[in-house]
Amino acid sequence: MVTAVSAAAVGQSWAEKYKPTTIAQMCYPASANKLKAWVEAVDADSAKKRGALLSGPPGVGKTTSVYVVARELGRVVVEYNASDFRSGKSLREHVTVAINNHTFNMNASAYVKIILLMDEVDGCDIGGVKEIIEMVKSTKIPIVCTCNDRWHPKLRSLVNYVEDIRVSRPPCNIVANYLCDKVLAREGISLSKQLLQDIIQRSGSDIRSMLNNLQMWCLDRKLLEQKTLAACAVQSAKDGDVGLFEAAEKFLLQGTSRGRPHSIEELQAIFYNSDLVDLFVQENYIHFKPEERDWMEAVAAAADSISLADVVQCIMYYGQNWSVSRAHVQLSSIAPCAITRGHYQSFLSGQQVIFDRQRPVKFPSWLGQNSSGNKNKRLLRCLTLQASHHTKGISGNQEDVLLDYIPLGWEGALTKPLVEQGKASVDEVIRFMDQYHILRDDWEFIQAVSHFKKMRASPLNAAGGNIPTAVKTAFTREFNKTHHAESFVKGALQHMAGVDTQTDDAEGEENGDGAKRLLKVNVGTTKKAPAKKTAAKKAAKKETAPKPKPKRSPPKAKRAVGKRRRKAEESSDSEEEFTGSSSDDDDE
Repeated sequence: MVTAVSAAAVGQSWAEKYKPTTIAQMCYPASANKLKAWVEAVDADSAKKRGALLSGPPGVGKTTSVYVVARELGRVVVEYNASDFRSGKSLREHVTVAINNHTFNMNASAYVKIILLMDEVDGCDIGGVKEIIEMVKSTKIPIVCTCNDRWHPKLRSLVNYVEDIRVSRPPCNIVANYLCDKVLAREGISLSKQLLQDIIQRSGSDIRSMLNNLQMWCLDRKLLEQKTLAACAVQSAKDGDVGLFEAAEKFLLQGTSRGRPHSIEELQAIFYNSDLVDLFVQENYIHFKPEERDWMEAVAAAADSISLADVVQCIMYYGQNWSVSRAHVQLSSIAPCAITRGHYQSFLSGQQVIFDRQRPVKFPSWLGQNSSGNKNKRLLRCLTLQASHHTKGISGNQEDVLLDYIPLGWEGALTKPLVEQGKASVDEVIRFMDQYHILRDDWEFIQAVSHFKKMRASPLNAAGGNIPTAVKTAFTREFNKTHHAESFVKGALQHMAGVDTQTDDAEGEENGDGAKRLLKVNVGTTKKAPAKKTAAKKAAKKETAPKPKPKRSPPKAKRAVGKRRRKAEESSDSEEEFTGSSSDDDDE
């Protein structure tokens, strides 16, 4: 039973009534001590940053820490809600005066130092954040900002100019002891700590919300049963914001000191991303050693459950049968974690074990391997298409290139001469690359494939990493000098379309020579550019000038008279030529 003696006579909220006034009265004073040390450093001019950012979930004591620290250091808090200012201009108008001034005390006999509190800075716009940064740069007083989401994109620039103080949720047992001693005992309420810890867990360690709920539950009841209180706690549970890593930790860390057991309903609610949470489980389940079961047997049973989950996942995605989703959650994540529940076992040695245990849940390595595999498949396809010329080239497919051509021939021909002969073999390697249409990127891909492949013909072919840097630089310079840039897509399209690359290369060389000649002409005549411009202007003017109107044809009579006159003139001209020639002969 929960007995509420003075709950009915409550005149003010418990959150205000039991608000701490000193750091010693706080439930979890770790962040308040950090804030106090920073304010003292600002007073001594030893702090590098004159602004601080308190970040954490609601109800964990961010604003209370500021007021408690200010009270202990004899300061006054001037509080503004940054989300109330819609622009940087309005924020500057209200706050700038307080930055460069002190505040009079009640008797107006002395100045009192202040702390400027900017609450909910993650709610203002980008212009407001920029204005806060300018205020932090020029302020003479400590500026404390609070936010719920420290990783908000708008706060990325602000974090570089302020002291980063993160306020975490206090552990449930500490909050339970604090409430029993400081609140419930004074209100005359007896409550089991197990039920109280469950209420704290459901409220997300939000002390303010929990005090308000307890006060409301006990307000109209003198006797409150445990079942009724538990039902009220379930109904008033806060919506949790669970990240991907946090969800994976809730599955995997149930048997360790960092986690607690969860019900199947809670785990199913956490399992919001079926593509990633099960990958976290598959990556980390072998690191947990059960205490009451053989380790290898537990790992084998968990692996069997994960393989069954793959079958169920195929039914979900390929068969579009989502009724088996609950079975998929249980087989892929809940069952493997329950089978291997135990303490964390690191596979590293030395000092690396300490760092490995700090973050026991690792990110799935399959994602990176899958990305690299897709990239290698794409490069292999392009290499096969380029090397499969219809007149000269290989006749195999991608599998033949990967299993036969690269390990048995190409790897040694592209690597061994550069290792043994150095720069003298650059031309030989380039000729071999031209024979199979291998580009510079293909050469890098072949080297990368050769490093992780286990099927090498001889140990000499494994010397790809022993090529001297000077030789590799000379090879790259010579290849770029003698080969024009060509993409994988172009070679692939030419192969699929059946275009003769020799004809294309010849046409490309002719076009290239023509372009070079044109470039030389342009370079040699750059000084005569104004003359070209005037000639071009004249030509344009001539083309745009209005054409003269065509003349009208004369009448038929006039045309006949003109024709007779032209005939008479032609006959007289011929007679003069004849007589002139005869007279010349007589003179002779």
